Amino acid sequence: MTVAVDLVDATAALVVLLVALVVTARAARLTIVRRRDANIAPLRQKLIALIADEDGDALKEFRDLEPARWKMLEPYVLSLTAKLRGESRGALIALCCERGTLARALAASHAARAARRAVAAEALGTIGTEEAVARLGVLARDHSSFVRAAAVRSLGRSGRSEGVPTLIAALEPDSQVPYRFVAQALLRLGEPSAPSLITALEHPHTKVRERAAEILGLLGAHRAVPALLRAAGKDAPLELRLRALRALGRLGAPEAFTRLCEATARGEDQNLRHIAVQGLGRLGHRGAVPILAAVIVEGPDGLAATAAEGLLALNEAGEAALRELAANGSGMAQLHAQAALVFAHRDQYRQRAAHSLMEASP
Repeated sequence: MTVAVDLVDATAALVVLLVALVVTARAARLTIVRRRDANIAPLRQKLIALIADEDGDALKEFRDLEPARWKMLEPYVLSLTAKLRGESRGALIALCCERGTLARALAASHAARAARRAVAAEALGTIGTEEAVARLGVLARDHSSFVRAAAVRSLGRSGRSEGVPTLIAALEPDSQVPYRFVAQALLRLGEPSAPSLITALEHPHTKVRERAAEILGLLGAHRAVPALLRAAGKDAPLELRLRALRALGRLGAPEAFTRLCEATARGEDQNLRHIAVQGLGRLGHRGAVPILAAVIVEGPDGLAATAAEGLLALNEAGEAALRELAANGSGMAQLHAQAALVFAHRDQYRQRAAHSLMEASP
């Protein structure tokens, strides 16, 4: 019994000691953070002045800043640099290079620990020089998935088109980089990534072609329309046709009208028909009115409802076709047309209902 009591007392004492250590450690960390913030607060103000070009002496002060204080300020400088564009960003990048931030990030990118390499990749993407982008290209093939993902994101943040070939290679499934990271990076780089994405539509790997088609649509790359039309051909794999047609619909390309009409045919895959019907609605082509009306009559229900929404997008001509179906159609086609018209004029119906209630009230 005495042994058990002593064991309980010892355990309780140990718990109290651990809690005390945790509290002390947190308090010490908070004190360090507050001291660091107080130390660099004046420097932050001068950094803002440097960006605003209001203080010509600020740049010299940062160049001459003692290494210990620069080390404390460096994370804030990198964070601010990532948010800027134009000359202000260039000035901070030049300062980082001069103070050795780039050299330290390059050295850290060779570290044994994956976490350090990933942090270095983030810094390299912010600095975005030619040397930094070249090193990110290597890190994008790192054996650590954590580092690969950080490198790909950083290539998008770098703003340099030199990183596009690495990102295109990362579209391959065996690159082991999540597709969403690669797509976000290419979209962030914007229009400069379009030529390589268009070329990727001829890639031997089908998955790369599919992903390139999808990103081109999200990018709004109208120059890709001819290549997307070829990718959406009947002989192409189904998933590639799906993504290419969706991209053409997003782009609202008039040249895609024939391709989209072909894909609404009864013998086509249902998902493909849905995408084609949505694309025709976005296109705004008056020639799509009889095709969409025919889809409503033929069904199935889900596709018919999508076609009715597409007719609404065609304004007066589309609404006239819906009114005709609502008045003279039959079965589900009539119901779909009526439902679409009610949805389009729902505000008017609400006002009428409210007016009727007001008249009926004593």
